[in-house]
Parts: sequence; structure tokens; C-alpha cells
Amino acid sequence: MTTIAYTAIDRLRDVLRDLGEPTRMDRGDSFRTRGRCHDGDSPDTVSVRRGDGKVDIHCHKCDGDDQYLTAIGWTVADVFDEPRERGQGPSTSLSRPRPRPSPQKASRVRTKAKRPLRGETASYPYCDENGTLLFEVVRIEVPGKTKDFLQISADGYYGTSGIRRVLYRLPDVVKAAQAGGLVTVVEGEKDAETLVAIGVTATTMPGGSGMGWTDEYTESLKGATEVIVVADRDEKGREHAEKVADSLERHGLAYRVLESDRAKDITDHFAAGGTLDDLVPVDAPPERADEQAEIPTTQLPLEFWNSRESLTSIRRLAHSKLLPADTTLGAIMARVSGAIPHSFTAESPMGRASLNLPVAMIGGPSAGKSQSARAAREAFPTPDRLMDRDSLPIGSGEGLTEIFMGTVEEPTGEIHQKGPHKGDPVMVAIRRQIHHNAFVYVDEGKSIGDIEERNGSTLGETIRRAAMGEALGQTNATQERKRYVAPMSYAMGVLVGLQPSIATTLLKDSGTGTPQRFLWMWARDVTIPDEVVEHTGTITIPGLDASYDDGIPVAFRVPDEVAAEMRRKRLHAVRSGGIDDDELNGHEPVMKMKFAALLAIIDGRFHMALDDWRLAGTLWTTSCAVRDDLVGLAQREAAAARRAAEDAEIQLATRKGDALDAASMKREARLRKVLDHLAAAGGRMSRTDLVQRFHSRYRGELPEVIERGVAKGVLQTFEEDGDWWVHVVA
Repeated sequence: MTTIAYTAIDRLRDVLRDLGEPTRMDRGDSFRTRGRCHDGDSPDTVSVRRGDGKVDIHCHKCDGDDQYLTAIGWTVADVFDEPRERGQGPSTSLSRPRPRPSPQKASRVRTKAKRPLRGETASYPYCDENGTLLFEVVRIEVPGKTKDFLQISADGYYGTSGIRRVLYRLPDVVKAAQAGGLVTVVEGEKDAETLVAIGVTATTMPGGSGMGWTDEYTESLKGATEVIVVADRDEKGREHAEKVADSLERHGLAYRVLESDRAKDITDHFAAGGTLDDLVPVDAPPERADEQAEIPTTQLPLEFWNSRESLTSIRRLAHSKLLPADTTLGAIMARVSGAIPHSFTAESPMGRASLNLPVAMIGGPSAGKSQSARAAREAFPTPDRLMDRDSLPIGSGEGLTEIFMGTVEEPTGEIHQKGPHKGDPVMVAIRRQIHHNAFVYVDEGKSIGDIEERNGSTLGETIRRAAMGEALGQTNATQERKRYVAPMSYAMGVLVGLQPSIATTLLKDSGTGTPQRFLWMWARDVTIPDEVVEHTGTITIPGLDASYDDGIPVAFRVPDEVAAEMRRKRLHAVRSGGIDDDELNGHEPVMKMKFAALLAIIDGRFHMALDDWRLAGTLWTTSCAVRDDLVGLAQREAAAARRAAEDAEIQLATRKGDALDAASMKREARLRKVLDHLAAAGGRMSRTDLVQRFHSRYRGELPEVIERGVAKGVLQTFEEDGDWWVHVVA
């Protein structure tokens, strides 16, 4: 029996390729393609699979294969692996594969893209050195499906067959390289735009790592002082970066290959709080994250943790559970602020301050935010005063107030005159505050933004008032709906887990003062050791003991040196009208008072020492660094959004122009084809030969196309040897 390597399904693939028909869901022995027989625009109307000695073809629109075979120039004889002579019996041998159909004998049918495409979320234009659009890469994201990318030619058709492949943002890349600048190569258009938004000249290649890097791309980078190749942090990404580096090496270009120290790609790297300085060499051994590691300003320094045993113990507790120390401390401080007697306050020349503290933990999905909250919950027993109001979910502003409310019976001043209760006071059910402690935990802070967007929401205002210990609720309601919690009569801690992109939304509320009242902590710890850390998992905080009477005030007064400085700053603010104050730092004194008092409580003391204030200053500085990092992220996101909006406007205007001048676009495409043929022929051809290179349906347009090229100064025509010759203008 003859073994056939080149089967009917292989021949069909070649025919479809030559006809410009894309295939989808190709699994080797089956695929889908377009219904060419009825000019369908669905890319998978026709199903194809390898059968027994032949290829089975079925068009679901035509309910058969006859019309489809006719459309591609086949007959039933062609569907067999051993082709049969048309009208004859089967052949008994196959000395060589049947010749592939000539592309010149079949008209090339292309599918027009109907924009915007379903699921289209972004479009990335690829242009030549002069800024002329060659094609676009369109990002498709349909809920429930894997993201996809489609390539659409400049004249709006699917596919880029025969179109020059260039680097993304080529004009900017060439300009930077020729000026001796630095160019960064990343894997994907989204990553390139992330870097462009912060002023970096960045590029990528069409199709990503799967399409392969070519030396033509490297030629575009010549002249650059250095090329930075940023690899995706996986095996495929590093292999692609190595191929890019090999090409750069062959062409003598200086380069470095880097990757994120915390995320898969550069976009996620910035979202996780990283900077360009945090990128590390791909071939560098993983740095041991010990106490010698360089600690970013967004993380509490070792001096803070080593300053006292209570803080050292919390850090060991976090590391024993493989958690970031900063967010574990933040979670413990938030729980303590909701668990202490409500009579604990901080005092300064400006008056009393509540110790209520909202804490925001920032990090990606697996950074350890929820585990930090759990470690804090397990670190010390829940006091009776906090029972049933521990780790409550967020709700509306009214819901936060309701936490402290209850129904009690109170005498009206009257006496029952008869009945079984004769002589007893008449009682009436009254709703009033009966609780004084609460701890609210929000595992996913997006819910805060969602609730705040509702019309009439009071959540943001309630969080701001609760953080300062101010009165909560409303009194202008019916008796059943009346809620009132007196100022300084409650202790509340709020802990929120936020991903960076959601945190930037909360920062937009700075005009009302919400973010200024939060302690901001990154869920990141570069000092966590490789070695196993032992810890009991619990800590002792005397201030939470039930023996402390909630009704006895305990004031944590700021040290005298601090009080004098606070008084001086306060006088200046009053005299200047506060116009010199930074909007985001206006709550610095009161926040440091809270921090210092809570650190003292965690340390087992009921007075504020100068060292507590110093450590509170470190906490404040770190919190501000995290907050400023997020502000920078928000600015980059806003810049990217503005750029995307501008690009969308340009693309919309371009599409409108295309619709108004479709004929002009077609002529421009024909002109590019003319230039391609002339280039292949050495720069000149007779008009007779040139016309023969085009399908008959387009030949009538060529005189006008050539005139267009002459008018644009890219073509010249001469009469020679009885024929007109067309030359490319050098």
C-alpha cells in the first residue's frame, strides 16, 4: 500500500492559503473556514476533517459540499488522498503530489472587517517610517472567552498577507534610534503603551513572541545607544527575549535583557508598585530576600521593626505565616482600634482625637492581604466588647451606624393602673446606641467604590466621620429609622484590601478627605527570609483586657516637645488660612497621634512616649510613599486613557474619511502593489508587463493608479521602444 504524506486535507490547506482564506480551530486533522460558496462572512461556516482516504467537507449554510468545491475550483475527484482522474476510476499509484492550484488562476477574495468588532477593546496601528498606516492589531476581549488579537490591513480587510511587517510605533523608534537614544522592546502592544505613558520609547512586534523576531526589526533599532529587552517572566517570554538578544548581538547593538522582580509583564509590574529601577537581569540569580536587601521607601525599614520587642514579634508572626510584615501590622492596628475601650483617646494642644483607624492594604490577588487580616484576627482573642461586631462586612453609611444601635425598654414615667402589671412602670421600646465597639473588614475594596457610586450614598461621609470619632446617623427620621451615635462614644477599626487599580479610585476622593484618613500599606516584603521563622501566632495586648472599665477615660497625651511643635504649626495654619497645607497631608498631626497611641497600646503601655511619636512618623512617611506611588499609577492610567481616547478619535475620523473616500483608499492600495512589483523588477517595468501582474478586474484602474503615483512624485513614465515604461522615483 502506498503511504501518502501529502493528503487531500493538506492540498486543501494550500488552496485556501493561496486564495487568502483563513482557517480557524485547526487541530491538524480538522479545521473551520469561511463559506466561500455563498460569500459568507462567518469565519467558520465550513467544517473540514480528515476522512478515510479523503477529506470530508461540509458547508453548514449550503448543507453539503458541491457548491463549495465549485467555488474553490475542485470536483469530487479532488477530495481523495489519491486523486482520481476526473471522469475516470481511481489511480493506483501516486508518483508525486498533485500540483497545487496556481494562485494566478483564482481570484483572491478578502473579508471586510466590520468595525468596531465584537469585543474590540483596543486597536494598535502599525505604520511605516513615514507614518503611513500598514495594518492594525485589534485586541478582542469577550467575557467568558480567551482574549484574541486580529490583524486588519490598512484598507480594512482581515489579514496582512503581502503587507510589510514592521515594529510597533516605528516612526518613534527610528527617531529615537537615529538620535542615539534608548529603545525598549517588550512583548505586546499593551506593555509598550504602558511605557510610552511614562515617556519611554517602547516597541514590540506584531503577533507577539509566537511570530518570531526578524533581522529587519533589528535594522530599525540601529543607532540606539542601548536596547532594553523586557522579557515576560515565564519560559516562553525568556525564550523570545533570548532570540531578540541574539539578533541584536549579531548586528553589534548594545543591549540588556531584564524582567520584573514581582510580576509577569511590565504592565502588571507597574500595577504592583514596581518602577523601571526594579527590573532585574534575566540571567541574574534570584536575590536572597534577607535583611541586607534594599528596602523601598514604600516598606517599613528594619530600624522600625528592631526598635522594640512588640514590633519584632509582629514581624516574626507575619514571616512565620509567609506574609508581608507591613500589612500584618496594619491589620493588627485596625483590629486594636476597634477592640479597645472607646474611652481611650489621644490628646494634644488641638484637643482630643479618636483612635479609630481605617487601614488600606494594597496588593495583587495573591499578595497576602486576606491572610494578613486572618493572622491579625488569630493574633489575640476577641474581647467581649467586640463580640458579634467583629469582621463585619461593609454596607451603606446607614449600615455602619446601625452596628452600634439596638432596642431597649425605658420607663415612660407612668405606672400601670390595672392588669397583671399594675403598679409597674410603663415601658416603651426605644432605639438607641447600645454598643461601643466594631471592626469592619472589606476583603475586596471595589465594593466601597460601587456603593459610593449609588445616588444618595452616605458611606464615604460615614467613614470620614467615624475615623474622627464624630457623631453618626440622622435624627430627622421616624422613630423606627432614627439612628444617632454620639461623638467619641465608640471605637471602630476599618480594614480594606485593595488591588492597585481600585485603590486609585479611592484616592480620587481626596477632595472630601477620605484617603487622608487611611493608613496605606503595601502587601510586599523584600526582607522575608528563606529560612522557616517560628512564632506562637499570638501576641498579648493588655489594653484589650476586659478588666479595663470602658467608662474610665484614658488619654494618650503627646510629649511636651511634640505639643510645642504642633502648637506652633497650628498657629501658622490659622494665621495663613491653611493655604500652605498640602491637600493629601492635611491630617498628618491627627494621624500620627493615632499611630503613636496605638503603638503604645500594642507595646503594653497607657501613655505616649517620644519614641512612639518617632515611630509614628516612620509609619506616616511609609504610608505617604505608598499613597504617592498609587497617585503616580493613577496619573499613568489617566495618561494612557487620554491617549487611548485620542487614538480612538483619530481612528474614528480615519474610518469616516475612509467611508467618504473608499475609492481613494483602494487606489492607494493598488499604488502600493504597483510599487511592490516595480521594486521586485529592479525599479522599472513596461506598462504592458505591469498590467499583466494584476487580475483582469483591476486592470482598468491601473492607468489612474499610475497617474496618482506620478502626481505624488513616487512614479515616472517614459515612452520607450513603442511602449510606456513605469519607473520608481529614487
